[in-house]
Amino acid sequence: MMALNEGYTYLHGNLVRGWEQKTTKDGKLLWENTLAYQPKKDDVTEWVRLTIWPSKDDSSDDSEGRAVADGSGKGTRVLVRGVLKKGGYTNKAGEAVTTWDLSTWAVGVVPRAPQGERRSDRPAAAAAPVYAADEEPF
Repeated sequence: MMALNEGYTYLHGNLVRGWEQKTTKDGKLLWENTLAYQPKKDDVTEWVRLTIWPSKDDSSDDSEGRAVADGSGKGTRVLVRGVLKKGGYTNKAGEAVTTWDLSTWAVGVVPRAPQGERRSDRPAAAAAPVYAADEEPF
């Protein structure tokens, strides 16, 4: 039995640039970008290449990629889902460099607070009701 979302990775971060549309040798349209991913505030930033592939049904249909490109760009905070692959190469200094590629199936824009507003400026969420020990909560 296959588990729900088995093999998929979810990452969050900021897009490094605007989306670029490319065409493969066999004519498939795809969209590429790079995600700056930092798991925790003081962690090293990882750079992940994102690729939005066309629908399996119609390789010339790039409507999903175009919708993502129209709704996000450089600096947009996003949550992405896809299959992550690790690669690498040796740079000119002879050091091994790790690369990350995510074949992306879902991109969601994460809203930001208005400029200048902090979380502490927002109204507090309503407190959950408190029930007596002998009281049913529903």
